[in-house]
Amino acid sequence: MGTPRPLDVSVNRISANGELDMKFYAQHLLSLTRLNWASTKDFCREPITLKFASDIAYLMNVFLASFGSFTLNSRLERTPWFL
Repeated sequence: MGTPRPLDVSVNRISANGELDMKFYAQHLLSLTRLNWASTKDFCREPITLKFASDIAYLMNVFLASFGSFTLNSRLERTPWFL
């Protein structure tokens, strides 16, 4: 938590027609900065969006340590299901 800090962003990609769509990049950047503080647990000290990501990373590590390999469903490989 704390005081918000400015973020310096450099865009290194230009669209197929050679134009830079700053509104597109600004919308995506803003969506990545949103945090959901809702939680089912009292006194949770981190945003639920970060907690779920941390929990999934932990469970994947335990799963891989226990079972070795892992193959994701091909449909899930093509979609941003983790977001």
